[in-house]
Amino acid sequence: MLQNCQDNTEGDHCERCAPGFYGVVRGSPDDCKPCACPLSSLENNFSPTCIAQGLDDYHCTACPEGYEGKHCERCATGYHGNPRMPGGRCEECKCSSWGSFPGPCNPVTGQCRCRVGASGISCDQCMDRHVCGPSGIISKTNKFFGVFYYSLVFMFLTFLANGVPLKNNNTH
Repeated sequence: MLQNCQDNTEGDHCERCAPGFYGVVRGSPDDCKPCACPLSSLENNFSPTCIAQGLDDYHCTACPEGYEGKHCERCATGYHGNPRMPGGRCEECKCSSWGSFPGPCNPVTGQCRCRVGASGISCDQCMDRHVCGPSGIISKTNKFFGVFYYSLVFMFLTFLANGVPLKNNNTH
């Protein structure tokens, strides 16, 4: 027999709260309250279901990846944001593999921990007087780098000018 349950209830005799609601059905219109995971607004309710805990509490049961806590109220390690703020959510940290230190970003701002010579929220921007890339970061102020860098530039320019590198005629 199909029941026409009201007030966010379900079941053969409308004896329990519908998914997305919690409480104890006693016959009052406000027995089943909406799950707020962490807020009750649609844009900030990240779990479609919850279960009652005691008479007036609940636990969200389907927080998506990147969310944690009893009410999906905080971002998991490796994610950042503030799901408790209207319009807020958790987003995955996007730290540069070469520009940031290993480990999670700031859980609220998403700022990664940058190595010397790298900047930006993801540490993917190279600062002035540095050369950056997948093999690491080198400071152009390093004496060894200066000699090495300018030797490479000279060899490259010589190759472009002559088609072949210059031979070193100094034999002593």
